[in-house]
Amino acid sequence: MRYLPIAGVTLGVLLTVQGTAAAAPAAPQQPTEMRIDADRMTYEDLTGAVTATGAVDVHYGTSRWQAEELRGNYREKRYYLPQVRWTDEARTLALDLEELHYRADTDEAHFKQVAGRMDRVYILRAEDGIYDHGKGESRLSQAALTTPSAVAKVPDYRLEARNIVVRPGEEAVAEDVDFYIKNTRILHLNRYKTSLRQDGSGGGIMSFIPRPAYRHHDGFGLKARWRYPLGSRAEAFLNYAWYAKSGFKPDVGFRYYLPWGEMVLHYAKESSQVNDNGGWLEKRPEFILQTKRFYFGAQPVYVRGEMSFGTWHEGDVRGSHRAYNASLETDPLPLGRHWQLRPYIGYRQDRYGYTETQRNDFYYGARATYEAGRFAWWTGADIHRLHGETPYRFDRYDIARSALAGVKYQVDRLNGIGVEYIWDLENGSLRHVDYTWYRDMHSFAGTVTYRAKGREWRVDIWAKDF
Repeated sequence: MRYLPIAGVTLGVLLTVQGTAAAAPAAPQQPTEMRIDADRMTYEDLTGAVTATGAVDVHYGTSRWQAEELRGNYREKRYYLPQVRWTDEARTLALDLEELHYRADTDEAHFKQVAGRMDRVYILRAEDGIYDHGKGESRLSQAALTTPSAVAKVPDYRLEARNIVVRPGEEAVAEDVDFYIKNTRILHLNRYKTSLRQDGSGGGIMSFIPRPAYRHHDGFGLKARWRYPLGSRAEAFLNYAWYAKSGFKPDVGFRYYLPWGEMVLHYAKESSQVNDNGGWLEKRPEFILQTKRFYFGAQPVYVRGEMSFGTWHEGDVRGSHRAYNASLETDPLPLGRHWQLRPYIGYRQDRYGYTETQRNDFYYGARATYEAGRFAWWTGADIHRLHGETPYRFDRYDIARSALAGVKYQVDRLNGIGVEYIWDLENGSLRHVDYTWYRDMHSFAGTVTYRAKGREWRVDIWAKDF
């Protein structure tokens, strides 16, 4: 084993020369080490030249480079690897490169002809580029990007640009960019910027693509979302839906990320998540402050909280609204080989300026799921002990205390069918029977649901990667 100092890092070189290994004293400990393993290796102390051939394996921090050849100079702090595979689990990186030139003094990697995954995007091709470890960004030239689920001989969607800057986990910025669905160009922009953060309201390089939807009360429609980064901690966003019967439903605003949560200021028209009355409520505007998940040590149990202040409009019912919510929840808990359980408990309080009243909600529940082969089963309960009334249809529970059970059968790789039963525990009646067809559409997925008791249809389509 021989250790050689390089540009403030340590190069650990494992030599195998004619079946023997050479050893020398180690250099002083440094924060980051580079290590090279190879079948055969030569180096010259005087000039600093290094050559490695045969199963070359380079480790640098969390990065790994694998090739059949390495040439470089540890005094000049430069290395070259042709036909190299670059992986980094910490950065979700898996790239194939025609050439890689690494400069240890500037901590930069220059490459040519690259393809593979980088965080939430998939590089279909790029003529050349630079990965700057210090800045945590890649700069690509003459590049085409898509997302991992859309990769195919002809991707479902992609963007092509003269220059692209990708900052994993933050944003992507492209210049002279064309957007394609299959081989059809749908849009050209001189400059395009979008968020790649995995928190917030979701986003991606082409999340603005409208996706079809159908709701019984609203008719057929389209929906999409877009996030525009404003520095490393803030972003503007636009989520929208348009339905034939109910019209345009925007959710537009500003989000700021805090070390312990996030703040949101937005204007929105939202549909109810607790009943099927088909009404929409207008928030003009609303301010939300919510925490991230705070775990109890290494346990899968966490707490989180949220408060909101705003003005709610629903027809003639208009007034201020305040809400406070705190919950204790868990990640899915494994119960044996196939079962998972997810319990929760919490308390919410809503204060309505329209009636100068408040509603208290102590809630709890659990959901258990079982998956084995083609079959999946699930069951659970959701209990809300409400005290007080709301003047709005929007947050009026259709079933305040419910239980459910369902089963799904995966017919083939792309299709599944299922049925779900929902009971009202207050009177024991069976309220809903939902029959659902599940469809995998490569980069998209969708469901078609028929609610038998209400004779209603619902269609939903979503992208897997945003």
